[in-house]
Amino acid sequence: MNWDNYDKFIIANRWWIIFFTLLIVFVSFLGTNNLKFDPNYRTFFGEDNPQLNAFKLLGNTYTKDDNVLFIIAPRDGNIYTNKTLSTYVDIQPFYVIHY
Repeated sequence: MNWDNYDKFIIANRWWIIFFTLLIVFVSFLGTNNLKFDPNYRTFFGEDNPQLNAFKLLGNTYTKDDNVLFIIAPRDGNIYTNKTLSTYVDIQPFYVIHY
């Protein structure tokens, strides 16, 4: 195909191009009802993964929760003071919990 006549080809066959484009989009969406998102991260690791096994042992020993919530409530009620904001900065190293 000559690139000089590309625009003429598109104009001459615009309805076929629109039809095939819509057909490709429709066929592409046929399989989307089988797609799903599994938020369980255990599906990404094998049963012999040492970090997953350590996490399972930890969960069986203590709890199944894997969330931590830090609550800082200043006495004066104002969270936008230098003292309160520096407290947030001071506890940041505790945010990282290794597996």
